[in-house]
Amino acid sequence: MMMGLHFQHEVPFREVYIHALVRDGKGAKMSKSKGNVMDPLDIIDGVTPDALIAKRIESITNKAEAAKVAADTRREFPREFPRSEQTRSVSSWRRWRRKGAT
Repeated sequence: MMMGLHFQHEVPFREVYIHALVRDGKGAKMSKSKGNVMDPLDIIDGVTPDALIAKRIESITNKAEAAKVAADTRREFPREFPRSEQTRSVSSWRRWRRKGAT
């Protein structure tokens, strides 16, 4: 934008589109059907590697890749995500919220 204004003396574009395309560590598009998506709540609430693998492979469309996804997950996340004190307070709030309090 700034270069266009400086060199061309006009605004180079009027509209900017923002999209939600998210990529994984290898640059591939994140997709539940590929098994490379993580639920942010798993990181917040804590999750074991086995539970993470189970969640990642349950939506895979090509079941032949399940073993590869499991191996990649074990390599990328060898330890569990621990629950923190902040997480405990958030979880308490969620339980309170589910009881119907407004």
